[in-house]
Amino acid sequence: MYVVQGTAGALIKGKFLKPTPEWSAKTSKSYGYGRITIKGDDLRYQFITIPGGLVKDEWHIIKDGKSQL
Repeated sequence: MYVVQGTAGALIKGKFLKPTPEWSAKTSKSYGYGRITIKGDDLRYQFITIPGGLVKDEWHIIKDGKSQL
């Protein structure tokens, strides 16, 4: 799994590709940062906006105990 987060502002005045590429799950014109927390078998990712501190996007992965890395 890869997370590519670029919030440097390159697209603030530009436009996203239309149609959205198959590999792009989410686009946003917000500034912010990513936060990853791990608790036990749960990995959670959140995109936090600046300013405001709002969670604009989030997802999590739960290890099922059957996988071996």
